[in-house]
Amino acid sequence: MTDLDLDTFAADGTRICSIADALELIGDRWSLLVVREIGFEVHRFDQIRTRTGAPRQMLAARLRKLEEVGVVERRKYQDRPERYEYVLTEAGRALFPVLVDLRKWGERFAPSRPVRRPDGDLAGGGTGGATGGVTDTLG
Repeated sequence: MTDLDLDTFAADGTRICSIADALELIGDRWSLLVVREIGFEVHRFDQIRTRTGAPRQMLAARLRKLEEVGVVERRKYQDRPERYEYVLTEAGRALFPVLVDLRKWGERFAPSRPVRRPDGDLAGGGTGGATGGVTDTLG
């Protein structure tokens, strides 16, 4: 690895690293899938839930956390009843290309899985490295 200062340690011996700091904020599956969907212009809760497959309570918690750490912003789009949509902040937009690179890595190294086409039929797995990869979306 280059461009990384890997020689900084805390008093307890753990490495101090901005990768660990970033993962503390956004490093779980649901958070990354939420950012993926909002980056693909999917802004409303139910749409994000459908596209990610996240359980309702899990999605609500992740959206709150992403809002708290400044990755997404909640915007009202309807007054009665009050309804909100989610958009990426500057930090969220900066994260999106990282997900694009993660997708490329997954296409090369992650095991393939069946891909469901819009008509509901299953297509074969992706075209990744020796084990295949996912080619449906950024997931």
